[in-house]
Amino acid sequence: MDINKHKLTAIVAKLMHHHKGILAADESNSSANKRFEGLGIEQTSENRRRYRELLFTTPDIEKYISGVILYDETIRQMTEEGELFRDFLKQKGILVGIKVDTGLEKIDGSMETITKGLDGLEGRLKDYKTMNAVFTKWRNAFRIKEGLPTDKNIRENCADTAKYARLVQEAGMVPILEPEVLLEGDHTIETAHEVTAHVLSILFEELTKQEVYLGGAILKTSMVLAGSGAPFQVSHNFVAKHTADVLRKNVPAPIGGVVFLSGGQSPEYAVHNVNAIAELGPYSWPVTFSFGRALQAPALGVWEAKDENKNKAQKLFKERLIINALARQGKIEYAPGQVSRYHVAGLRGFFWTLVLLVIILLIVL
Repeated sequence: MDINKHKLTAIVAKLMHHHKGILAADESNSSANKRFEGLGIEQTSENRRRYRELLFTTPDIEKYISGVILYDETIRQMTEEGELFRDFLKQKGILVGIKVDTGLEKIDGSMETITKGLDGLEGRLKDYKTMNAVFTKWRNAFRIKEGLPTDKNIRENCADTAKYARLVQEAGMVPILEPEVLLEGDHTIETAHEVTAHVLSILFEELTKQEVYLGGAILKTSMVLAGSGAPFQVSHNFVAKHTADVLRKNVPAPIGGVVFLSGGQSPEYAVHNVNAIAELGPYSWPVTFSFGRALQAPALGVWEAKDENKNKAQKLFKERLIINALARQGKIEYAPGQVSRYHVAGLRGFFWTLVLLVIILLIVL
């Protein structure tokens, strides 16, 4: 089937607007409920609707985000006044996207997963097109552990991602490809570098096999980070150097754009990493953010499902949008002598590692 490359390129150009990002509001119901549970918020469809309305009706969000990725429940929900979220967003000039994979399935006897959702995808795409959706998202997840991820698992997931991308483009929509290298683990940033590079190289091999039009697709990738359980976290500049190196060597120039997922990073750590990556540009493709928790967490934390907290929550959400839009352009500036608290944490970890080595040497000698 022919692909309308001009249409896809135009959608990508709007999504990768030079000072905007993409909001990931596609948490599954179970993921949203877990976050609610941790904050003592009743886990109901109505509370999920109210929370999403809080985000989408925040004043001026169209100045900072070009698109929103929705979940199946969300694309069918309405504002308090009865207007469908998808229509509300479209009227604000925000492109509507939809998560189309149906989640991760564990492989028997393994810690690895395979992404499900190819069955029935063509029909779902037709339905979502009638709901104003012009782009989609498909996520894989790769865990770093001894012997993992395996080449077999990477290849199977990437092959399915490529099939998804081709079907989406044939339907006249832009696919976002999300091969997430998970943050969980005690791996070093060097290991994350190696795994991320390997995953990306296989992904683009599979996309080529399926003749996916790269100019009409967007890569949503992990930053290259040490595992969350690593002894210490590295500086933003170190994250940026590793991430830039992996992308420049493994992402073909024709790809429509590269957006970063936050993947469990704190809002502050994520935004400064984006800023540092942007400072190392320009790149062969536009880069920006596509965050979920790193944009939403402060707002959700103060909302508490109480109407009287709505304005305060929206203010915090807008602040995160503004600072991330600046970071996407590399425009966050530090005061003289200021060091990120994450960099400080890394230096402390390095210090205590040295102390331990000195003690060992003294004992041996």
